[in-house]
Amino acid sequence: MHNKIIDINSEEYFFEIIKSSFIKYKNEKNKRVELLLFIIMGLNHLNEWITPGYAPFTKSGNINVPKTKYEQFSNDVYLTNEHKIVREICNKSKQIESSFNTPTSHTMSFDEVDNGPVTCYTVDGRDIAEIIEKLILFYQTRWFN
Repeated sequence: MHNKIIDINSEEYFFEIIKSSFIKYKNEKNKRVELLLFIIMGLNHLNEWITPGYAPFTKSGNINVPKTKYEQFSNDVYLTNEHKIVREICNKSKQIESSFNTPTSHTMSFDEVDNGPVTCYTVDGRDIAEIIEKLILFYQTRWFN
């Protein structure tokens, strides 16, 4: 048996890592973008751990009819507004494009060096933490309970 550098063996464990990372993020005074991106990318891809190889939509844009409870959950989470936002931000981080307005808030004014530490990331005026919290709650109540 080979030693593993990263030993994440289940979607449950991956979800626990995402949740603990989110708690760290919320408690940070200076919001670290690398932690936020891990949470966003993790939540975006978590349903792929639950339903590997399944896509909620066909390439032509039609919804795939779910055959299992796993596929039904994948469709349900995919259709939430929060997952749409997280998915688009995740794709934006790869392609630098998004239809959402995603500014940051700083503790110092714009004229000060580097704008100061980031205290909040927002999406169309909503704190990203609110969006993430709703999506985590969706996963928690609809799948992991």
